[in-house]
Amino acid sequence: TLRDNFRRMKNALRAFTKFVPESVVQSFFHYGLKDSMEPQYATIFFLDIRNFTNIVETTEARVLIEEITEIFTGLTDCICKHDGVIVNYIGDAILAIFNAPLAVEEHEIKACQAAIECVKYLEDYKKYSCRIGISAGEANVGIYGSHTKKQFTCLGDIVNLASRLEGTNKFYKTDIMISERVKTAINNTFKTRTVDLLRVVGKKEPERVFNLITSSKWETEDADCYEGALKEFQQGNFIGALERIQKVKEKDDFVLVKTKQFEDYLDQKS
Repeated sequence: TLRDNFRRMKNALRAFTKFVPESVVQSFFHYGLKDSMEPQYATIFFLDIRNFTNIVETTEARVLIEEITEIFTGLTDCICKHDGVIVNYIGDAILAIFNAPLAVEEHEIKACQAAIECVKYLEDYKKYSCRIGISAGEANVGIYGSHTKKQFTCLGDIVNLASRLEGTNKFYKTDIMISERVKTAINNTFKTRTVDLLRVVGKKEPERVFNLITSSKWETEDADCYEGALKEFQQGNFIGALERIQKVKEKDDFVLVKTKQFEDYLDQKS
């Protein structure tokens, strides 16, 4: 009957959204299936599980699959709750996009909120934590693949940048890195601190990078002290920079890394 056919179609669509993002399915219905990619301004979100190789080596396969399924379900909820679209699960990594295929207001802010919630969500798991990179700009978004198999995805410099930002966390011992465009868009919505200039393959100009802070202990006094130290360092006053950064009260791993940078540079100059 017509009712049975409608029910089967509804169930099929519900199952389909487990493989293709729901917003992509909605876009198909509203605008038709476009077998192409189009430039679109978006925010790219790249998350990777920290020390996953070690976890794999020390965890039974069945247990690992159960844990990762549970963790990815929670992380996916954090992202989708803020209108993010999961583009792909890549091993222990998640690639997501905000503001595509459907428009999302304040997508940079929503991506940052999702990132903070992902970090806090994993605090309940002793073995698991994550690193996240967020960039914003024009990406090629749409259907991509071969003649026989295709998928919804995003390509472009900002996708590569988000991946590079995620990896930069490893050196600075941070959780979330964001690009300058994201920092400009979120303004003072979240606590951030300037990190460094990052050279990205294929780009002539370095990218200014910022750390999105998840700790509530980082106060305005520490922020002023740190940014002042960084300014002194950039102006060539290396002794003054070291003296100022040593006055930061909340000496987290990131501050210790930057302090060591200042000390090493001062040793090279002396």
